[in-house]
Amino acid sequence: MTLTEKLWQMSWSLVFWLCAIATIGFFMLYSAANASLDPWTTRQAMRFGLGLVLLLTIAMIDIRLMMRYAYPLYAVVLVLLVFVEARGVVGGGAQRWIDLGAINLQPSELMKVALVLALARYFHSLSLEDTGRPTFLIVPLLMVFVPVV
Repeated sequence: MTLTEKLWQMSWSLVFWLCAIATIGFFMLYSAANASLDPWTTRQAMRFGLGLVLLLTIAMIDIRLMMRYAYPLYAVVLVLLVFVEARGVVGGGAQRWIDLGAINLQPSELMKVALVLALARYFHSLSLEDTGRPTFLIVPLLMVFVPVV
């Protein structure tokens, strides 16, 4: 499938409403700062723009590629969670950040995405007969339990 075809398949109404809601938020921040773009509106708009570009970029990735790398991504993020426990930076009263210089990375947020992808791959690989056995839930429960620990 070409990039153009993928762009036509996107839910542009969803992107529109996402932008509309974000714009309302920008106006609220602008109003809360006494009709000033500083300190919040500009930074929030830049973050939203970056997030929107990231959303559109990820939407163009072939789902088979995501499925192929779901387990390795889960493993990498799991290593990041262990790293943040050993060498993480305290922020907001809790040790949950990895300082990368320009930004701080919070692996628990990445784990949310990695876990959903890994669980989707696992459930996708099951046959109908497998779902009839209660033991098929052991692996997904472990996949959820390990990051929680």
